[in-house]
Amino acid sequence: MSAIYKRSANFLSPLTLAFFEDSGWYRANYTKTKVSPFGHAAGCQFVMDDCINNGQLPAYSRGNFCNTFGGKSCDPTYTRKSSCDLVNDLLFDIPEYFQYFDDANTGPKGFDRADFCPLANVNGMLVFDDCISLSFSFSSLRFFLT
Repeated sequence: MSAIYKRSANFLSPLTLAFFEDSGWYRANYTKTKVSPFGHAAGCQFVMDDCINNGQLPAYSRGNFCNTFGGKSCDPTYTRKSSCDLVNDLLFDIPEYFQYFDDANTGPKGFDRADFCPLANVNGMLVFDDCISLSFSFSSLRFFLT
């Protein structure tokens, strides 16, 4: 199961398998699991606090959410180029609790199930495998090939 909303990025996490195993009905093969990069190591604030504060991305939201109209970045799996799905011409008002911008019509164009947080969207992007993720012991670099 995955918080990422594209079919090619379904991650079966160790936590999911442990849940099934604890039911007593299954014995899990943990060698087939992957940790979803969405929100990974972002801390408790990622879950407990707003994804955007006064239109700005807090440190715990960077790489998972976006706040720039059409801004280019890697998708949450860091495997494809994507663009921010933030628009300011929604045909409905976002509920006040989920308004992260001054304009009530500003929010994600197509995916509102993440508390109306704008996400990197790969729909319509034709370039594959152009994002690279390099992990180091103290930092992580993510960039586009040019």
